[in-house]
Amino acid sequence: MDPLFLDDKEMMYEAEGALDEMRRWMSQWTRRLAEIEMFLEGLTLEEKSAYAQLFSQLYGCEWLGAQTYAALAAVPSEAKYSDDEQAYWLHRAGEKLKRSRLLKEIIEMEQPPAEFHPQLVQFGNDVRNEGVLGKCLAVPFFLDSVVLPAIYERVAETTSISLFRETIRQFLEEENRSLEPVIPFLKERIQQAPGEERQKGRMLFDRWLPQLDQVISAQRDAAAYVGMDVDDIKAKVLQAFQKMSRKIRLI
Repeated sequence: MDPLFLDDKEMMYEAEGALDEMRRWMSQWTRRLAEIEMFLEGLTLEEKSAYAQLFSQLYGCEWLGAQTYAALAAVPSEAKYSDDEQAYWLHRAGEKLKRSRLLKEIIEMEQPPAEFHPQLVQFGNDVRNEGVLGKCLAVPFFLDSVVLPAIYERVAETTSISLFRETIRQFLEEENRSLEPVIPFLKERIQQAPGEERQKGRMLFDRWLPQLDQVISAQRDAAAYVGMDVDDIKAKVLQAFQKMSRKIRLI
């Protein structure tokens, strides 16, 4: 909808509200990136390597509509916690897990949060022993985030998630487009992948497709409301990601 034709005052208020929301979103994102950079500076080389993998997962999930920015809540100043603090964050993580459809096979939805702790710890240990994303248990904001679905994919899906990340990054950076035509492009890239990776890629694609459609629709709606081009919106977010990626590559 062209903002010039929004004669109705109520519709104009909606358009202004959408613009304000977008400005708040960008402001929060910039602040969170700064917090992440400060957080990384205080880690050991081993920890930096582990968290770089996690950021890589986040980077891929963002373009697939997983609302990565919501995962980047205020980063704690330290990665280590007392037993009481750990229990608190595990409780919070349990609440998130309780509402997660992806993890319902691991934690039964009807169980009270207090019973989540030992199961959550065991699940974290299992992932840690496989050398993937287990260290996320040390930092609560990862638990409280979209990384949980990525953890659920575990070792078997790591390659396919990498395929998604590289595919969409190439599409957005090299071709400088919005997300709208990415679905056929992604299908083509998955089809060209080796056999096992192609099969895993298809499974992930089927899982993320509804969310990707929602993101595309939301982009169109936001652009229509505030009179901005979708590519302009995407360019701002991509610039923030590039800044974060450069920081991680220096680790």
